[in-house]
Amino acid sequence: MSRGPRYVFLDVLRGIAVLWMIQVHVTNVFLWPELRTGWFFEILNISNGFVAPAFLFCAGSGLWIALSRKGEEYLQRGRSLALYLQRLAYILFWAFLLHIPVFSLRGMFDLPVERLVLGWQVDILQTIVYTSLVVLTLFLLLRDLHRTAIASGILAAVITTTTVWLWPWVATLPEPLAIMTTPRSPFPLFPWMSYLLAGVFVTHVFMRSDHKTQLAQRFILVGAIVPVIVFVVKGLAWTSPWSEVWWQASPPGQLFRLCGILLTFGGLYLLEDRLAQARSGHVLQTMGMESLFLYLSHLMLVYGNGPIITRALLGFDHTGYAGIVIIWAVVTIPLVAIAFGWHRLKKEHPLVARWILVIQISWITISFVVTPPGFRWSDLIG
Repeated sequence: MSRGPRYVFLDVLRGIAVLWMIQVHVTNVFLWPELRTGWFFEILNISNGFVAPAFLFCAGSGLWIALSRKGEEYLQRGRSLALYLQRLAYILFWAFLLHIPVFSLRGMFDLPVERLVLGWQVDILQTIVYTSLVVLTLFLLLRDLHRTAIASGILAAVITTTTVWLWPWVATLPEPLAIMTTPRSPFPLFPWMSYLLAGVFVTHVFMRSDHKTQLAQRFILVGAIVPVIVFVVKGLAWTSPWSEVWWQASPPGQLFRLCGILLTFGGLYLLEDRLAQARSGHVLQTMGMESLFLYLSHLMLVYGNGPIITRALLGFDHTGYAGIVIIWAVVTIPLVAIAFGWHRLKKEHPLVARWILVIQISWITISFVVTPPGFRWSDLIG
């Protein structure tokens, strides 16, 4: 069965999101504390706030495309559905691995329950998996992509509006569920799953349109005008149930970020022909197609050994904005080069790539089981 054409502008949108995400995490780790104030940092911080929503939105777009192409096969509960669930399982494997308290099965038994339950914290990858399963369940029940997209849009609006009231209720649920759905997680399901659901809905509306260019122009217009209205209203001296959580869980705050995504979505669609022919477009598209690899690899580098490497080579733990740009480039360029190689390997030798993933998972699992508590690689050379 044909996979269908790539939507270049959606791949590029995902590529831009992961590129900017690397900057966000480099800034979080390496920027001098005294520079985390002032107008420039505030503007940078606001722009950084679009990254996670855009990443989730793109996941929703990708899910809609998958359902549009293979939905009938999914309804047959055949091999295509099994492969999709395997991919979600792989993402969830890494999602839990990134949050595991200690990399040792025996070490886990020595931890207090309070630390163990923190392993249920929800980050971007968990949100993608759990919300994708929600949408997939809707599709299998409704058996129609149009109805599924409409239901996703309604659910996104409900979650966006009611999160402030849901948090006190879900906080009383069993500990794992409470952690997954409240601010005890970095990106709790409420309200973050609404961005992926919105991606499903918006992509459906856009792809079904016979006038995509006009709709893209409207997206740009809405994306430029609505945020101005949102901040004018925000500046008025009035209170609402969302006043204390405006940036975290308010409909206006989420609408502001969604408008930024719509503006970029529409603009990239209008530039799609140029992006398909330009070298920069090809690079960003490939980054978007390999966004999972770039996401995982840069997190392990930046939050893992990044500070150790910069301290050893450059003699500092923190730096200014010029240093942030340099570290951003030093992290990104090699990872993008490796991502290109991985992309080519998957395309030309898919069976080899699949076996590499099997070996990767097996090696990590065996290492987790046999690693003794408190083990550090530095012990071998110390």
